[in-house]
Amino acid sequence: MKVSKESELRMLYFLHGEDEVRVGDRRRELSDGFRKKYPTGEVQIFDFEDTGTPEAIRAACSACDQGLFAVPKLVMWLHPFALKEGEDALKKFLTRFTKEPPMDISLLIVAVGKIKKTHPIAAFLLKKSDRTEAIDPLTGVQLERYVAALFADMDTNLSIGRSACGMLLKAVGSDMLRLKQEVARLAAYRGTGMITNDDVTLFLRPSSETTVFQALDAMSRGERAKAALLFAQEQAGESKQDAVYGLLSMCAWQLRRLIQIREAFDRGFRESASIARETKLPPFAIQNALRSLGNLPLSRLVAGLILLADMDAAMKIGELDPGVALDTFVWKF
Repeated sequence: MKVSKESELRMLYFLHGEDEVRVGDRRRELSDGFRKKYPTGEVQIFDFEDTGTPEAIRAACSACDQGLFAVPKLVMWLHPFALKEGEDALKKFLTRFTKEPPMDISLLIVAVGKIKKTHPIAAFLLKKSDRTEAIDPLTGVQLERYVAALFADMDTNLSIGRSACGMLLKAVGSDMLRLKQEVARLAAYRGTGMITNDDVTLFLRPSSETTVFQALDAMSRGERAKAALLFAQEQAGESKQDAVYGLLSMCAWQLRRLIQIREAFDRGFRESASIARETKLPPFAIQNALRSLGNLPLSRLVAGLILLADMDAAMKIGELDPGVALDTFVWKF
């Protein structure tokens, strides 16, 4: 819906989507655009995932009321569907806001994840918002164009070959945060010109952390032979004993992180952003973990960590060979 210049600050904007990284990028883009256009303006942010108390809801609504000495204002409401209570109060306020929008105030509502269109607030926003923008995961050619645009934004003469792009996307998968990080690394390395297959191969050898996560993910689905193969490939070219010790240590480290994520998930935190705030872990690591969590109840994760601890004690006194320990973990976890 087109909005006139006179009313562009008297509007309700609904931004949502399942691509958390690009939703966040778009939110910052809108905020930065507002600050640039209105240097004396004010931006206020209310995150209902952090606090959804009645007091917080009242404060979020009051921020949208025009004061005596009004300045251009952008008010952001984040994660409105995380509220356990208070939906009626929000909907009542939004109804009033759309009927009598205050001068010089714009309300941006941001929701990450798949929205239920039957949710009272979602249904209202989809119908009544002045602008609605949905940002969903990219696939195929759209994703390739997105990668090309990322490189071009860093240098107009920087590009990536289609084969190299395919290699990059295959290595990164659906982890959009890691994709942006790898693009930045490749751009810094190449500087200008075209990113080649050799460039991608040089920078995207899976780390031990990635290998262990992939192996644990395979074990979670019962694909133990695949996990054993991943571990065998990781040991190539290194002292086997040193490599095995490193892999077992990394397995324990990964399990401790998964336990943190599982505990937060079981307490009702469902989105990667909320789990990240609760656990202080990187959001991209949580996004990856959530894909495996359905096969990893807390009891299994704790049992796996205890198994590794018992085997570590046995290895230290020479009662267990490291190679046997790794094989045992693969087949017992």
